[in-house]
Amino acid sequence: DLMALAMVMLYDVHDRKFQPREPMTGEGEGLIEDVRLVEESLYRFRTKLVASLARFRIKHNLVCVDDILPKCVKEKHQRKDKLLTCAWVNTLKSSVDEVCMMLKTQGFIQVDPNTHLQGSVFCRDTHCPEVLLFPHQAQEHLEKMTLIRDHTLIIQEKSRSLAVCALRPLLAKNTDILIVGSFSALTAAHVGIQASVFSNHVFVCGLPSDSTHREELQETLSLIGCKNFRLLSEQFSDLSEGDSRLQKVQVVLVLPRCTASALSDPIAHIINEDGDRKLLQDLSQDTVSDTKLESLVQKQIQDLSHALTFPRVRGVVYCTCSVYAEENELVVKRAIKNAAGRTKSQPFR
Repeated sequence: DLMALAMVMLYDVHDRKFQPREPMTGEGEGLIEDVRLVEESLYRFRTKLVASLARFRIKHNLVCVDDILPKCVKEKHQRKDKLLTCAWVNTLKSSVDEVCMMLKTQGFIQVDPNTHLQGSVFCRDTHCPEVLLFPHQAQEHLEKMTLIRDHTLIIQEKSRSLAVCALRPLLAKNTDILIVGSFSALTAAHVGIQASVFSNHVFVCGLPSDSTHREELQETLSLIGCKNFRLLSEQFSDLSEGDSRLQKVQVVLVLPRCTASALSDPIAHIINEDGDRKLLQDLSQDTVSDTKLESLVQKQIQDLSHALTFPRVRGVVYCTCSVYAEENELVVKRAIKNAAGRTKSQPFR
């Protein structure tokens, strides 16, 4: 079902008046086959689509296509252009201080974190020590810099960096990490860098040897410099506490698909972090059906509950980007209740 993708792409091509977009020339970039198929179809029916949208606007007395969206969705779209650009430092290649110095040589000015960011300035994040913040408009300039192209500085939304930083207090020697759920290769790499401080390994499951996702993950990890990953073909639900490969796993990071309803730019998150693309149509109406929400919650409970069955695990980090209580404290309480009947040598954190 490509309808959700078609809706997003129709808005994009209409926004640029059906003019061709700039070709992708970066390393490893290229169109996904589904994207190419939808794009070709939209251009083939361009005249009919433009006429249909015009009739719809006249019928409903709408000034522009944006007015089709609910007010709250439009407000999110407007906030998106004001969001700060976040980037984390790949400490396998450089230090935060060295990157700050390199940015200054490129014309950027480092300012206090409490300063309003505008122009060629940046600051260090107050929550994540390896994250730097820039004005939204600076991203285009940053993407042309060597720091970005050689993967010393990685642009990524802050929600995932917060999840990775939450792992830090749980890490020590012989503390391997298991990542569960849906996430980008960049998120996995960020976890791997944190684990490498203590020479720990990171396990990622659900990656059959012939899967495209596995190949893409391996390529990104290689570019960033991560060498401490162990990729497993089994799904998380098929892994047991007695698996000999997981005997040193003491921390589980659970990153399940969620409604992304708390984000100002949920579309980017869903696309970049392997989210549920069927949500795109729901989000355009600023509502998620009860059926869809329940299906997401059931998977979240399943993963979180299974993470609590590993007796050596002493810390589970659960990350959601949702405003719904069902995906926040309620899902955690339900998972803990499921695990309450068994004993552990150490309490969970």
